[in-house]
Amino acid sequence: MLKTGVAGVIIVSAELQETDEDRRKRQVAVVSTIPKDPYMLLSYVNTQLRDHYDSLEEMCYALDVDVSTVVDVLSGIGYTYEADQNCFRS
Repeated sequence: MLKTGVAGVIIVSAELQETDEDRRKRQVAVVSTIPKDPYMLLSYVNTQLRDHYDSLEEMCYALDVDVSTVVDVLSGIGYTYEADQNCFRS
């Protein structure tokens, strides 16, 4: 669909459907940006929770990451999620 915006600028908008292949590529891109090292993951997750998300579930949904995987990795280094504080603590 073409629309004319402010100052006569033509705006092109299209409804795009995400294919399974597109979603898989996006997931790979997201996963590759999440730290693999447990201590780096701890810092990353707590920073994301503090700055951008109201809960672990919301963050994991937005980043397309499995909640149980994050919890398992961080519990392996002695940290648990405290929902009332919205962070992982030892």
